[in-house]
Formats: sequence, C-alpha cells, structure tokens
Amino acid sequence: MEKRSCLYLLLFCTLFGAVEAQSEITLTLSPQKYAALPGDLFPVDYIVAWTGEPHAYTVLPPVLPALDWGTATLLKMQAKRDGERHETHLIIGYQAQDAGTYTVPAFDIRLLEGSGDAEDRITAVDETLPTQVVEAAAIEIVFRPSRAGLWIGGIGSGLLLFGGLLWYRARKNRGKETDTPTRSPLEEAQAMLHEARRNRLDGDFYGFYRALHGALTYMETNAPGSQDALLDKLRIAADDTGYRGIRPSDDRMEGDFKEVERLVAQQLQH
Repeated sequence: MEKRSCLYLLLFCTLFGAVEAQSEITLTLSPQKYAALPGDLFPVDYIVAWTGEPHAYTVLPPVLPALDWGTATLLKMQAKRDGERHETHLIIGYQAQDAGTYTVPAFDIRLLEGSGDAEDRITAVDETLPTQVVEAAAIEIVFRPSRAGLWIGGIGSGLLLFGGLLWYRARKNRGKETDTPTRSPLEEAQAMLHEARRNRLDGDFYGFYRALHGALTYMETNAPGSQDALLDKLRIAADDTGYRGIRPSDDRMEGDFKEVERLVAQQLQH
C-alpha cells in the first residue's frame, strides 16, 4: 500500500513539474508607426514569448491573411533571449495604395513543440508533431494622404496671386511711365474687355479671366466695394484655369463676359 502511495506521489510530482516547465505562450502586437503614406510599408511587430527552455518551441512562419485593400509581407523573423524569457519577433509589413483606415484580420501563428533542427522542421513540418497555436488579434492601421500636394497648391496659388498683383501694378503705372496722357478708369475697363475677348478667341482662358478681373478692378475706382462678390468669382475662375488646368464651358465664359460688360456699360451711361 505504501509503495502504491509513493508511486502516485511520484507520478503527481512528475506531472506537476512538467506543467510548470511548459510555460504559457504570449503574443504581443507592437505597431512600428502611428501612420504611413500610401504605397509605404506599415510594419507591425508580432512578439511570441515564453519562459523556460529556449528550444521548447519553434515559431513557424505564419500564413498571412489575404487583404482586399492591400498586401502583407513577412519582413523579418528574429529570436531574442532575456534570461529565462525567450522571444521570437515576426515583423510583418502591410501596404495600401489608397489613404484610409484599414483592418488587418486575426490570423493564427503556429509553434512546434520540442527541440531539434528548427530549419528542417520549418521546411517540412510533420502533421503528427505536437503544435501550439496562438491567435494574432485584428488590428487597425492608418495610411494618411501626402501633404506634398497641399504645399505645392498653396505655393502655386501664392505665386499666381503675386504675379497678378505685379501685372495689375504694371498696367496701372503704365500711363505714368510714358508721356502719353493716362486713360480714365472706364477707358481702361473697356480696353480690358477687348483684351479678354481676344484672349478667349486665342484659347487663353487664364488671360481671359485675368482681363475680366482687371476690367472690374478699374471700375472699382468709380464704385469702391460694390463688386466684391464678382471679383472673388473671377479670381477663383482665374485660379482654376491657370493653376488647376480647368477648361471653363463656353456658356460660363459668355455669361461672365456679359456680366462685366453690362456693368461697364452702366458706368458709361452715368
């Protein structure tokens, strides 16, 4: 009876020791960026860790999830040791071509139990070998649009506005630099209307709207502040045609020309 009790005690201690030796496997996700640009890699570090024997487990390269918004690539696998703690880092890079917030679905990471030639077991896994499976949780990653276009657009608009100001000053001071008598504001407005008509026939839509804007600017000397809304409209149209390459419709150009022409005619009547 005593021998049987000792046998049971020895078996219990053996099993308990085996359970203690086989520590729990943990999986931690560590994104390496806050956000990435479209087309760039967004790396995520999947850290598989346990304590105890270094060869208790071998982490297998995972089967990466299929993504309908981009691609996933295993960039690196690296083993590290800190005392009794053993880690295997799987760095996976995700890539998307469009800006947005995307979800990487959960997927499994398998580990082989026991020691041996890790390289042989990774290239030819025997299905009968004991394995452990840990699940990598789903994670959201962000791809932000590039701000380069905004900077270029802002600089382009600033240069366009500066060039228009220089052009306006040159037109305004043209009469002062010659011996010929200066024209009245309404005469300048009429000349700008003729220039706008000529630019439209030549296909210079940017010059067309610049001339209309100039004609209305000269009229403002007779009626300050009365045409601010129309001035803004013509300035935006000049920006659209000069910087953004937008081709305005014939109806729109005709309507804008008629509107400025009508105001010039009203001033002439007065």
